[in-house]
Amino acid sequence: MKTMKLQRILGMVMVVALSAGYASCSSEEDGTPPPLAAPLDEGTFVDERDGQTYGWVRYGRLDWMTDNFRYNLNTPHCSIYLDADEYYNNPSSTRNLAKYGRLYDLQGALDACPEGWRLPTDEDWQQLEQLLGMSAADAQRMGWRGNVGHSMFSTKDAPCPLNLLLGGYYTQNINMARSEWRFMGVYGYYWTSSLDPEKEGQYYLCRKFVYNSSEVCRMSIDPIQIQLNVRYVRDVQ
Repeated sequence: MKTMKLQRILGMVMVVALSAGYASCSSEEDGTPPPLAAPLDEGTFVDERDGQTYGWVRYGRLDWMTDNFRYNLNTPHCSIYLDADEYYNNPSSTRNLAKYGRLYDLQGALDACPEGWRLPTDEDWQQLEQLLGMSAADAQRMGWRGNVGHSMFSTKDAPCPLNLLLGGYYTQNINMARSEWRFMGVYGYYWTSSLDPEKEGQYYLCRKFVYNSSEVCRMSIDPIQIQLNVRYVRDVQ
């Protein structure tokens, strides 16, 4: 009887110790990423305008596209990323289109949106970040915050369901003969449809990711001078 009681006590001690160890190992305080949240559902969407197929995953009450959008507006409001060699020698290249999609300024992002979908708001991004493990306080801050980038953007060695990509950006501000397309594979930028309430003028919030960090940057930019990647969302009925 005493032996069985002692075994039960030892078992309880081990459970408590293991639980404490798990909690400390998965804490954001020591830099360990939180557990990867699984989407509630997934599927594909076909854009009837051009036959392009996009994956989607469901988090909360929204379906998020899992591919960068590729619809061609045939206007200056969108472009395809050109590497340095292509910029000088093959400016009509579409090599980066299939994987990284097109880059759009804000007007282009709104114009390209397929029926039934919309450009996510800043609040949509905050809700997604919180579903993936970011605290509400961090989600509302500007700049680099949280520890959930690993469950939002994919790399060659670490794919994830949402599959955000580091597709760089396009800028009209050219200096020192640099290409207008910059930082593919290093940074990823994605539009929101929300104005920055802390700034005067037309500055729109976006999300920025970098290859060597699990933090997510909440920032705002001029929507005219720059083109970013786009992911659309669909409200779950």
